Amino acid sequence: MGSATNLSWVFRHPWAALTGAYNRLRYPSYKRQVGPPKRYDALGEYQFELLKLWGLLPQHSLLDIGCGSLRAGRYFIPYLESGKYFGIEPDRHLVESGIGHNLDEQTLREKRPAIRYDADFDLGAFHRTFDFLLAHAIFTHASQAQIRKCFYGARRAMSPNSMFCATYNKGDSDYLGERWIYHARDCDEGLGRVSYTFACLAGLAGEAGLACAEVDAEHPSGSSWIMACLPGCQVLSSGRIGPHRISTEEVPRRR
Repeated sequence: MGSATNLSWVFRHPWAALTGAYNRLRYPSYKRQVGPPKRYDALGEYQFELLKLWGLLPQHSLLDIGCGSLRAGRYFIPYLESGKYFGIEPDRHLVESGIGHNLDEQTLREKRPAIRYDADFDLGAFHRTFDFLLAHAIFTHASQAQIRKCFYGARRAMSPNSMFCATYNKGDSDYLGERWIYHARDCDEGLGRVSYTFACLAGLAGEAGLACAEVDAEHPSGSSWIMACLPGCQVLSSGRIGPHRISTEEVPRRR
């Protein structure tokens, strides 16, 4: 983005520009690069507590898609048994910065988290399946092609009873662009995020052979949750998974 275009964006979105400048002065980059920095700790703990509510136990394996600076990983890694946390993230520097600020050497040595640096988000790179797959604040910035690829990759990394949990911004229309939208300057609305209808995401999940439902779980940032599973898995046995909504209390616990 050229200087003239950048200046034009600032005039059109002064509040977003001021907020960005304030955050750059107040917060370190490892917090700014993964969402609202003032909610860094709260959003990490929120993901951890919600997945525990949905049945995550220490013996389960977890794939943290877009693990970033370990905003949530800092909670998952000490909780899970050794070798059970897996992360995938394109930005090595961001992860290493997060490790330096969030984890001590003893925890790293004992828990042996496995993190792969991959801009293509190849979910099959670990050559194994996972009990839980988490994509927090990924579909909120991704194109439909990127989401479709994620669903297909998740399908190959899931066992019959795996649970794939993801957030998205629910809207009345679907983002039709082809770019990843993250920074506020990336889109005319000055939001740095995109929206989808549930029908669109359910359709993309269905293409990959996954059943999908919305989960009525409150999110601190106003995002919505979906859960995707293989047809016929235990989570599906209640009949609640499908093109409709379920509440957090109704989610069958993963064992």
